[in-house]
This record gives sequence, structure tokens and C-alpha cells, in this order.
Amino acid sequence: MKKIEWRKICYWSLISIPVLILLNLLLKIKMFSGLVELFYSRIIYRFVSSVLSTLTSLLPFSIIEIIILISPFFITCILVFLIKNSITQLIKLKKGIKESSKTFFNILAVICALTSVGFALYTSGLSLNYNRRPISRTLALDTSEPSKEELAAAFEYIIKNANQSCVELDWTSYDEILYNGNIGGQTNATLKKMGQTDPLYKGGRVIPKPLLTSNYLSRTSITAFFSPYTYETNYIASYPLFSIPQTLCHESAHLRGFAREDESEYIGFIACTQSNDKLFRFSGYMYAYNLFGNALYKTDKKSYEVLSETADRRIHSQWKSYSEFTEQHKDSSLNKTTEKVNDIYIKSQGVSDGVQSYDRSLLLIIGQFRRDGVI
Repeated sequence: MKKIEWRKICYWSLISIPVLILLNLLLKIKMFSGLVELFYSRIIYRFVSSVLSTLTSLLPFSIIEIIILISPFFITCILVFLIKNSITQLIKLKKGIKESSKTFFNILAVICALTSVGFALYTSGLSLNYNRRPISRTLALDTSEPSKEELAAAFEYIIKNANQSCVELDWTSYDEILYNGNIGGQTNATLKKMGQTDPLYKGGRVIPKPLLTSNYLSRTSITAFFSPYTYETNYIASYPLFSIPQTLCHESAHLRGFAREDESEYIGFIACTQSNDKLFRFSGYMYAYNLFGNALYKTDKKSYEVLSETADRRIHSQWKSYSEFTEQHKDSSLNKTTEKVNDIYIKSQGVSDGVQSYDRSLLLIIGQFRRDGVI
């Protein structure tokens, strides 16, 4: 059997990382966005993500969560092995230094290879999709800044539909939602329906997975995340129920190849409001209620106060519960750290406003409303 040449593996792994970075930076040039859109996002990525997401959805637990949980154990084992082996070889006078250096380079090669593979998977699984054509151009949406009148009209339309969705739901006497549906199955059905309506959103099976560590992660600013390594949508199940469907559709949009946060928020809204499931429709309009309500409050407080009074009391009570839930850990160092890390990550992908980009979904929804004649 041919001996594995670990030094060569280390060498080529180290070379591949800057090559991948350079390729990613090259494809960020606007002139290549059409190329990324047509050949990578719609063909290569769609095929790969469809196959892998279908396979990983067969397991009821989050693969990436298990990997993260057991990785400290394996890293510790590797370090212990490295130290123990080096000490053992150094004790042997004749070949101590030589064998120790071999062991060191072998382990270094493995680390470099794993880093290279991880970066390659990340680049192909998510990062390159940041470089695709903006969805506003693809759908020909007018995303110019809305006037006060347009914001007010949009907010009024959202409240009307949120009220209707609210009435359709079953409630307890304590204003808690009663829901017996399968959120994971409904997410898949909702995204499937969206893909049938518009081929732009086609993709594989989506079964979001609640995280085992939900109670702990609820202390962070994380609500859910998409794993580009295992093609899974993972979410924190302890958040208020009404907010979960839109969050799941948002993360599933990443799985469909839409990496930008504003676009995923927009797709999450559209998917939910077109869903056959009443909780999903309510979740979509509740998301928009908060987004447009905040924007209108800043530009026309009087109009906001008048319109918000027409919202069903359960809409207010649900958002109050949500605020109380998130306020528990809002000022914790863990929450601030995760938000800062997310902000740095998004900016590293060429999105200059970082986490603030989430709210730019308002312009995309305004563009949709304009095209549909809502405002």
C-alpha cells in the first residue's frame, strides 16, 4: 500500500485556501453576477443542495449540532495525542526529534486539509450565493424609498390581513395560540408551493430541525441558522410560536440559494403569506407588522398610532410576549457577542450595513406591493 504523503496534503491544502478566497472575491465583481446566477445558483447549487438537503432531512436531529457538540472532545483528543506522541519520541534519543517533527507535520497536514475542505464546503454551500444577481433585479421590483403615504397604506394592508389571519387561528383564554400542525412539514409544503408558483424558488426537501440546545441558545441573538456544511435549517424552538414559521422560511431561503439577509426575509414573508397554513400566514403578516410599524413610527408617528389601534388585541399581546422573551437576555454579554459576530460575518460578505441589512427587506416588500397594486 502506498504511504500517504502528509506533507503534500498540507502543501496543497494551504495553497487551495487562498485560491478559493481569490475565486470568491473575483466572482463578487458585479459583471459576474449574472454568471453566478444562471450557472451556479440555479443549476449547480440547486442540484447539490436538493440532493444533500433531502438526504440530511431523513435524520430527525440536527447533524451540525451534534458535530459542534462533540468537536471539543475530538480536538482535545488530538491535542493529547500530539503532546503524548511528541514526548514519547523525544525520549528516544536516536530518532526523537525527527519522528516528533514527522508527527507534528502529519497532524498539521490533517488540520490544514480539514480547514481547506471546510472552507470549500462553506464557499460552495453559501458564500458564492452572495454574488448572485440581486433579487430586486431578477423580479424587476421598484425598491425606491417609499413615501409616508405608501408606508401608511402598506401598514394598513398588513394590519387588515394580520387581523384576518388572527381570527382564523384557535386561541386559549390567555391569548395563546393553539396549533396542532407539523411546523417542519408545513415549512416544506410552503416552500414547495412557492417553487411551483415560481421556478426561481425551486429546491429540495426542507425539514427544519429544532435544536437540542434551544433553551441555552435562546440567551443569544440567534433565532435559527442554515448550515452550509450539512444543508440543514436549524431553529431555536423556545421562541414564541407565532415568530417561528417566518424564521424557518427565511432560513430555508438560504437553502434555496439566497444568501443575503434582506432577500431571505422577503422570501420568508412571501412564502408565509402564500401558505395554505393559517399559522404561517399569521407569522408572515406579524413579521411585516413589526417591520412596517417601526418604519412608519419613525416617519409619521400619528399615522402609526391611528392604524395600530385597529390591530387585533392579540397581535399586541403576542408582540408584548415576544419582547418580554427577548428582553430577558438582551443586555447579556453572550447576546451582544453573537450579534457582533453575525454583524462582522455579514460585512465580510460584502454587505456594508451588516445586521442592519435585515430591515432592507422592507424595500423589497414595498416593491412587491407596488407591483401587486396594493399601494
